[in-house]
Amino acid sequence: MEKNNRLSNLASCGDSESLERLIEYYKPLFKSIAKKYTRVKGELYNDIVQDCIVRFIELTNNYNSDLSVFGYYIKTNLERSIYKSIQDKYFATENALGSELYENIIDDDNIFEKINLYNAIATAVESLPDSQKIAIKLYYYVGICQEDAASYMHIKQSAFSRLLKRGVE
Repeated sequence: MEKNNRLSNLASCGDSESLERLIEYYKPLFKSIAKKYTRVKGELYNDIVQDCIVRFIELTNNYNSDLSVFGYYIKTNLERSIYKSIQDKYFATENALGSELYENIIDDDNIFEKINLYNAIATAVESLPDSQKIAIKLYYYVGICQEDAASYMHIKQSAFSRLLKRGVE
């Protein structure tokens, strides 16, 4: 533990070798965090591990040894940061999709028909049970594959496919 505190102090001062050793030491934590949000190793899992490394570097650079123990500081702040990042990406994608649909609607001659159709679809999706609603939003709005979406929801891909099918019906 004392070794990691020493390495963290060196890394926060710009020592790249110390930073690399810390990253290697904390890789199991990165993988553990990624595993919380994905059940299988895939593109989403790898993205979260990479995001952990980037945020770990940022946190290391901002670390103050007078205020906390490095391991506790990293674990709590990294998990919180990754959770917030996943939430932000999900809501940003959902909001971007909504504004993009409205922008495309405005440039068309059948504007009123499309607005009514968009509102009817949005209302129908919102009236679904939460699990079906999330499945539809992840697959159709966010655009991730069924395997990664199922992993995000902590269910099997076949169960995700059934949720999607029932939601669309």
